Amino acid sequence: MKIDDFGAILADLVSNSPRFLPDETPLAHAAAECRQMAAAYQSDGIRFLALGDPVNALASFAYGLGWIDAAVHMGFVSSSPLHRPSPVEDAIPDPLLPHLIEKTARYARLLTTACGAVQEAPDPASVFYAGAARCVEEAIGAMQRGVAAHEGGDDATALAEYSYGFAWLDAGVRIGLLRVLASREIFTI
Repeated sequence: MKIDDFGAILADLVSNSPRFLPDETPLAHAAAECRQMAAAYQSDGIRFLALGDPVNALASFAYGLGWIDAAVHMGFVSSSPLHRPSPVEDAIPDPLLPHLIEKTARYARLLTTACGAVQEAPDPASVFYAGAARCVEEAIGAMQRGVAAHEGGDDATALAEYSYGFAWLDAGVRIGLLRVLASREIFTI
């Protein structure tokens, strides 16, 4: 998938995913925060592309897609199945390869730290526990796919996976499904 395609999918989801929650309810507020975060990162991705920075654009778009997918899973918005990152087809220009390598390594460490810093907040017998566990499972799956992509020499796809996975944890923390046990400063709460 091309980096522009990531942005186009995210733009469509931010603009066209219907929501079904009554205004002024806690769930409506959580849905609005997920959509706002996705929209902010979609905007950032567009700005990065305009500045000639496909590395940060890719990370922004993938992060926004993670927020939308977490919101879809929670039932906050309606959409098609998940939008996990596909292999990135765009070649990152040679002068930006050090930036890609550094950012990919940094995001791998960030996601590793984040996975170890949270736990499911709801009681295991509650209906929300499965949603919390899914946030962690998606993050771990993204980390595994990112490691595999990195080991295969595809740092762009690895970066997209790490960004996407971190968004699931960030969304889970922000909407109260995950409890932060350590490294609170890395989450958007």
